[in-house]
Amino acid sequence: MTNALISSVNNNNPTEFLVTYFELIEEGQNLSVPSHLELSKISEGWNEILKSLNCEFTTDFLNELSTLWLSVIKKQGGQITDTFANDILKILNGPSGTASSEEEATISLRNPDNTNQAISQGRVVSNISSAYQQSEAMTMPRNRLSKKEALKQLTYTYHDANPTGFIKSYLELTYYDSIQYPIPKTSLKNQLLIFWQEQFMRLLNDSQRDAFLGHVNQTWFNLTNKYGIPSSEKIQNQFINELIENENQYKPKIELPKKELSFFEKLKKIFS
Repeated sequence: MTNALISSVNNNNPTEFLVTYFELIEEGQNLSVPSHLELSKISEGWNEILKSLNCEFTTDFLNELSTLWLSVIKKQGGQITDTFANDILKILNGPSGTASSEEEATISLRNPDNTNQAISQGRVVSNISSAYQQSEAMTMPRNRLSKKEALKQLTYTYHDANPTGFIKSYLELTYYDSIQYPIPKTSLKNQLLIFWQEQFMRLLNDSQRDAFLGHVNQTWFNLTNKYGIPSSEKIQNQFINELIENENQYKPKIELPKKELSFFEKLKKIFS
């Protein structure tokens, strides 16, 4: 599948890459496409996709591909329909053979409300062949926190020993800053444990909370086994949505002070 795509990258031909890519989608391959209409976010999306395909690409190729995709998706209108891939191919194979002109790049979107919901909320729409039929397959997270609130929640859930809330907050922060809050690129439990130990020390200056560390590691491990390594935004959102579902299961342990028995109650207990 990837040979033709890699060849088009090596030939520095973004149009050929997109045509091949969407022909594969038309054939039923589960591939991803960037889901933003902002050029920087589109570039982030294609960067993730190209790396997942093991393509060695230049910055120039990434920039040309991102610019081309922006013009194509604007011309298409940003609507996820049953004919999405075919519509894209028609644009790419149109009379000009490309859709990268400045005029096309500034075409107004049809149904902007639907576009904003379907395209502009994440860097990548994964498993796109299914997403054409169901826009909810984008799996956007509910109740996205602001960066400030996510940082506050990360500290709070850490001190409250709430692994579910901690991981959710961490993933929210990853959305805003993937360098400061990276995703572990492994599904091995012992390597995940090392990763979280390092993160606890780096972010919170603490690596001694073994019980909580173990709970965080186990929760992340379970999610990874279910959804895969969350290297794409879709899988990260799947993590978050499941964590939200499970959040009500977490209840902090509250120990109530024991009531002191009166002298007569003590006597009654002795002789009863």
